[in-house]
Amino acid sequence: MIWFVVFHPKEKQHWWAKRYGHVSLAGFSKETWTHLDLGRMGVDTRVFYAHDEVHDYLSYLTAHHVVLRFGPSLGPGKQFLTPMSCVSFVKHVLGVRSRALLPDQLFDILIRENKAVMMNETQGPSGNSRTESGAPAL
Repeated sequence: MIWFVVFHPKEKQHWWAKRYGHVSLAGFSKETWTHLDLGRMGVDTRVFYAHDEVHDYLSYLTAHHVVLRFGPSLGPGKQFLTPMSCVSFVKHVLGVRSRALLPDQLFDILIRENKAVMMNETQGPSGNSRTESGAPAL
């Protein structure tokens, strides 16, 4: 499974959020796209099969969010951090071992230590040389 980590821009002025207020995952395997988003009521799972639906949804994601390509997974994490958060959920699915607690911290770790590639520059940090030009559709 190739994963795309979707960083949602902060909506409210929180003291703890600099750039991103939430993180979720989109994955591609066997011509099926899956989007996993951990919220207060559990995991929201959206599955897309039709080419037009996939294209529309991914166009929306790349236009309004920062998307990092990460994959394949390093294997599931050994344990969840409590309390469960969007960051601990994403770290577990990707198999990333880090002390990141906030989406901003996870973004920095994925770029710096796990060589994730930024697929768009919509709201990314300035001067990021890892941006893929002419990237294929997610």
